[in-house]
Amino acid sequence: MRRQNENPAFDPAYLGASGRYPSKHVEILWNRADNFLVRDVEVALVAPGTEEDRDTWDRYIAWRKHWAGHLGTTDEDWVDPGGMTPTQVFGTLLNSGFVDTLELQVALREFSAIEECAWAREMLEGFPVEEDAPDWA
Repeated sequence: MRRQNENPAFDPAYLGASGRYPSKHVEILWNRADNFLVRDVEVALVAPGTEEDRDTWDRYIAWRKHWAGHLGTTDEDWVDPGGMTPTQVFGTLLNSGFVDTLELQVALREFSAIEECAWAREMLEGFPVEEDAPDWA
């Protein structure tokens, strides 16, 4: 979300009516610090058909290399019955722990861009606004 303008697979035609990302079209990206705590969470919109467009797919994969971990629409069972969901991914990241509270807030802000993640938007209400939080407008 913060870097959607850099994402080669971003296509605003696939935003939901609310302007949020439908979970079936997202990929969740993250890095880990040396102590394995989570940092740099990013939610990326990946337009359907991106994998078939070789040039766009190659550019997306090159862009995605900024993150070590990823789960989402490029996984076969994403949001299928019994498959992984954004909520489960967040739970896994939360269980691993975040580098600090600001990274947790950034992750919640990223997940709040997903249509089906109203829980993230509600959780954000419990945090004070951090002046140094990146790209919070």
